[in-house]
Amino acid sequence: MALSPAATWIWSADDPAARNVLVQFRRSVTLAGRPAQAQLHLSADTRYLLYVNGLRLGYGPARNYHAHYEYDTYDLASHLQPGENILAVAVSHWGEGTFHQMVGRAGLLVQLAVDGELVLLSDASWQTKRSAAHRQAVPRIACQMAWEEQVDARLADAGWTTAGFDDRAWDPAVIVGPVGTPPWGTLSPRTIPFLTDEPLLPIRAHALGRVRRPEVVAALHAGPYLAPGDLSANRQTVDALIATTLRVPQAGEVVLKRCSVAGGDPPTGDVLRILLDGRRVPWQLADPDYSARLTLAAGEHALLIDWHGKTHDMDLTLTASGLDGLAVASPLAGDPGAWAIAVAPGAARAAAVAAGSPAELLSSGARWQPVAALDTPAVDVYMDLTASVAVSATEQPARWPIAVPAVPAGQAQHYLIDFGRVAIGWLELDVEAPAGATFDLVGFEAMPEGRRQMSAYINNTLRYVCRAGRQTYVSTLRRGLRYVLLAVHGNTGPALLHHVGLRLSTYPWNIQGAFRCSDPRLNQIWEMCVYTLRLCSEDTFTDCPTYEQTLWTGDACHADVLLHHTVHGDPRLTRRVLLLIADSLERLPMAGAQVPGDWENDLLPNWSFFWAMGCEYYYAFTGDEAFAHQVYPALARQARFVEANRNFAGLLALPGFWHLLDWADMPREPDDILIHESCLAVAALKATAVLARVAGHPTEAEHWLAVAAELSEAANREGWRADRQAYADNWVAGGPSDHISQPTNIVALLAGVAAGERAAAVAPHLLTAPAGWAALGSPWMHAIACGLLAERGEMASVLNAIRDRWGDMLDKGATTAWETFTGFQEAYWTRSWCHAWSALPAYLLSAYVLGVRPLEPGFKRALIAPQLSDLTWAEGKVPTPHGPLAVRVDRAEAGLVVNVILPPGVAAEVRLPAGAAPPTVTGSPAEVTRAGHEFVIALPSGARATVFAEDRGKGVAG
Repeated sequence: MALSPAATWIWSADDPAARNVLVQFRRSVTLAGRPAQAQLHLSADTRYLLYVNGLRLGYGPARNYHAHYEYDTYDLASHLQPGENILAVAVSHWGEGTFHQMVGRAGLLVQLAVDGELVLLSDASWQTKRSAAHRQAVPRIACQMAWEEQVDARLADAGWTTAGFDDRAWDPAVIVGPVGTPPWGTLSPRTIPFLTDEPLLPIRAHALGRVRRPEVVAALHAGPYLAPGDLSANRQTVDALIATTLRVPQAGEVVLKRCSVAGGDPPTGDVLRILLDGRRVPWQLADPDYSARLTLAAGEHALLIDWHGKTHDMDLTLTASGLDGLAVASPLAGDPGAWAIAVAPGAARAAAVAAGSPAELLSSGARWQPVAALDTPAVDVYMDLTASVAVSATEQPARWPIAVPAVPAGQAQHYLIDFGRVAIGWLELDVEAPAGATFDLVGFEAMPEGRRQMSAYINNTLRYVCRAGRQTYVSTLRRGLRYVLLAVHGNTGPALLHHVGLRLSTYPWNIQGAFRCSDPRLNQIWEMCVYTLRLCSEDTFTDCPTYEQTLWTGDACHADVLLHHTVHGDPRLTRRVLLLIADSLERLPMAGAQVPGDWENDLLPNWSFFWAMGCEYYYAFTGDEAFAHQVYPALARQARFVEANRNFAGLLALPGFWHLLDWADMPREPDDILIHESCLAVAALKATAVLARVAGHPTEAEHWLAVAAELSEAANREGWRADRQAYADNWVAGGPSDHISQPTNIVALLAGVAAGERAAAVAPHLLTAPAGWAALGSPWMHAIACGLLAERGEMASVLNAIRDRWGDMLDKGATTAWETFTGFQEAYWTRSWCHAWSALPAYLLSAYVLGVRPLEPGFKRALIAPQLSDLTWAEGKVPTPHGPLAVRVDRAEAGLVVNVILPPGVAAEVRLPAGAAPPTVTGSPAEVTRAGHEFVIALPSGARATVFAEDRGKGVAG
């Protein structure tokens, strides 16, 4: 049954714009018998958890722009029973913008039809209550994500999702408006499957001993003061002083720590400075946190944050430890809070910065105001855990169930739990404890050389405060992690930890592709990269499961699209991603860098261009003509913007934009004119022309090709350095600069801007930077270079690069592909240990070792051009819209044996190096022709054939 116009959005009588609230809704439905059909439609802002008769059944909706909001549909027939049934929905409303969702108003929409009859809508008959158990005043996880999860089970409404719960004290829901009520617009059905929910158990646990927790954990959510009224995730220019009084009960050493999220405090930096009694705190950086050891006199000390500059994150936490009785308090008389803030202090800044006491701070002339309790989180779990100091380090294996002894006040018992591989999902606890016992968990990805590498710039945490007795809890937030550092404290008596698990949650993973070869190292790398993509496949492709869970356009539309269609083959996820990005052009002149997030003040042109290229990739793999018609208007809008923003030299000029291409050392100042942007614009315009033709706009297609040719000519005229036989990174003072990098020359070749002699000049330097060139900065760009070399038949270099660079990850214990190679980060091997932009080798092995790629849209004709290089055999499958295409290649004594199984609907060209004699084909009729150094064997749709070709070690298979 379609969504009824009578369906209404509802909410509680609570503030519809409240931030970080979890509101509970429940409704009883009485049925005469067990239904044959029961269809539930459901949507919410921002995210919901669905329960039916106490069973947790679903999570959603998928991220979207409000103008294109979706509803989810569940088949409840097997979950409903004769008599009373309880539908319960917990809705988390974030109330501030993230990189996942634009801020909207709170709402819930429900419709239930049983055996074809509408029996329930969301209306005022629903009972509702804000959850008191979910703490509202908590830090943001990061600017990309919403709020740290802190739950006090003593305040929970036990049994509220089941029959028999007394909800008479709850309030009736309030009707917000019918379907179509802003900001949601007309809703459409969900276009992708629900995420998985699979149990994952840890492989080991260790008891780490007791620690002393910090005496002071002083957190601050400063956004409402630094950018009042702005709920977006945009980068802000801030100008403020933030002060507290540090009370030291007796003289001694105090250790201060702060998280580095909100900006660095380098010796000469001006973004964020922290001063104590007028002197700058001498921080020692211990990534990701700063620490300082200070010898302080007893009494009150003025602790001042001088914040002046640009930032995304406006949450800051300081800890103080080392002396019993340490405390912080607002310097304002009568203020019960911890902080005072002065925005735009102007001339008063100098006096405040020099203040040697709280009294001098108050007399500095700054206009101080108190910070509300909602903006002063009582707990920052990440900082509480990481600022703790060992009391008794007695690491030893722990066996389940883990007996936790009573812990003295101010201390905690620590445990380390290892799931054996990086994963993403909902944490699950099963504990038996006295009331008030607290379980703090922080997830992280790696322990290089035995050191815990805490995930930087993110509160990847959970706090669960127990009610008395045995209880289970499944988190409301999905987290990426391999390890969990668990702290237990506040337990006045023994506790028992029965279980810590993770419910693995990704896009349903039913891969159709496969790859194996004679080199086990390459097989492991293929599997590692494919698993990496799984963890980065949610309701969209995401850059990483831990740090951001964000759809970054560049990552998604190149590496993710190519790999997904080579190993998974389900077009629904890719189609959704590309159209979601297209929706960003309703509000931006180019495809957004990350969508559908609330960050719009940094457009990233290269990512916009990869989106256009991704649209062409998708069409090539699927042949989806309806998609071309749907996406082309957005592509055309972007193309018109590109055409209109060229300078007098014909180069793309986009001042004020974010000019990132790679993590390499490259120019990227806001006003730079970047040659690589003109190159990728060429590729994007060519892709736009392809989709324009399919969408029925041949004249526009020719126009975009003409604009692409003009840009290509300008890039060659203005960007080529003949003296260095390379393209410069940027254009300055009317000519190419002296700065040259591998990434710029890689994309010049990728876009076809570099051709002929110029392509031949830059190709030898794609993997090894000559003297004077800036080297590659990411595995992603490294893999793009490998793909270009594979296109040129240089497979030996490609395989050796994959074995070396991605094999190094394996050698260091990786279970997923890293964001960067070893050596890029000073302190650690990499920052993010699971990053899909680094997973391209799996695509390269399938697409070039097996040699399977589409020759015509939708694989009406496939290319099979294997390149074994030094391998003795390779086999695998590549999904097509008609079924998997299977290939096995063996190097025999006299040549190559290629076995091919084509699904019905797919014809193929097998291309092999030309030997002395034409190839022989058995099992299927075939047409053999010669094209230069290759033989081309045309196989009909559905063929099962064996091809033997003499191999002289040259050409495509060499």
